[in-house]
Amino acid sequence: MPPKQSYTRERILQAAETIMKRDGFEIVNARSLAKELGCSTQPIYSVFKKMEDLKTELYTVVVNQFMETVNAKKEEEDFLNYATRVFIMTAKNDSHLFRFIYNSHNFDGKNLHELLSEYETNRLICERLTKDYSLSEKQGQTAWWKIWFVVYGISTMLATNKLSISDAEVFSLVQSTISDIIKNGE
Repeated sequence: MPPKQSYTRERILQAAETIMKRDGFEIVNARSLAKELGCSTQPIYSVFKKMEDLKTELYTVVVNQFMETVNAKKEEEDFLNYATRVFIMTAKNDSHLFRFIYNSHNFDGKNLHELLSEYETNRLICERLTKDYSLSEKQGQTAWWKIWFVVYGISTMLATNKLSISDAEVFSLVQSTISDIIKNGE
């Protein structure tokens, strides 16, 4: 008798992440998971009662992984530069992941302050802006919001379009915009 396959929560989430990164989050469903795992949909629904539960948990897993990647260098002298580069390069090189994290309605109902203070990375960048550039707390927060919108906008364009722009051009644009925002102290 062949050994019984074990379809654990972790294994199903790993398969969902593989599909999401390869094909996009819209493709993650019970059938695509069953195909990826080589099983029927029954093991999936025995672990996750609804696909929405799986997608919510998958979102938490990939956001935590992404934030760990960014926070791994939080002691860097220029953490803002590092964090924006990771953000932009993820959008460019792993567009399905970027779109799942930032364009899949997981921010629904949150205001800007909640969104930008929810994650340690955002709080650290805001604190560093305030300290490194001698800004008031309000100026640091406003500067970070403006920088985040610029980086988010460029990253979304890179993730959803085939832009003809070099990495050097993107980073030069971002750095000059950040410098302008900081110079204005807001």
